[in-house]
Amino acid sequence: SLLMFYRRIWVYGNARIPRTGAVLFIANHPKSFMDASLVACFQHRVLNTLIRGDMFDKRWLRPLLRAVHQIPIFRRKDGFTNLKKNKGTFDACYQVFARKEALLIFPEASTMMVPYLRPLQKGAARLAIGTLEGEFSKELWVIPTGIFYAEPTRSRSDIAIHFGEPVSVSGWMEENRNCDDKIAALTEHF
Repeated sequence: SLLMFYRRIWVYGNARIPRTGAVLFIANHPKSFMDASLVACFQHRVLNTLIRGDMFDKRWLRPLLRAVHQIPIFRRKDGFTNLKKNKGTFDACYQVFARKEALLIFPEASTMMVPYLRPLQKGAARLAIGTLEGEFSKELWVIPTGIFYAEPTRSRSDIAIHFGEPVSVSGWMEENRNCDDKIAALTEHF
């Protein structure tokens, strides 16, 4: 069905995605809703996705969002009161990993149609480290994911999706056990 909107969709590296266990996809975010749809459709895992918390303000939309495994995340610009709700968001993510499921996060934290990776926020690293330190999972695999739209404003253009080499968070933690700021270092590694 996505081929109605795009001429060709090239997918690379989906054989790298572990078939079982906790997986965190971290992807660039050039084109809003379509990005999550592409990742969900072109890999084999059931996908939970972090989305803008204000989408859950629409009471009629909440049941649908939950039915398709969406989890609200709040940003600074959503206000301090909403930002405090992220404790519940992190708890929901930890439960996803405890069930050995997959989660998608966009660590650029906003959508922008540019052909390069923008600076990453620390949420993905905080979530990955918290998963292991909180013993929600013994292992978490992070899959760096790149999405490229050949001509993002034109219909029937081409897309490339690249699933990168998995990062073992437990392996990274072992190698960096003496690091003073693990969250910043893991964000840089991503």
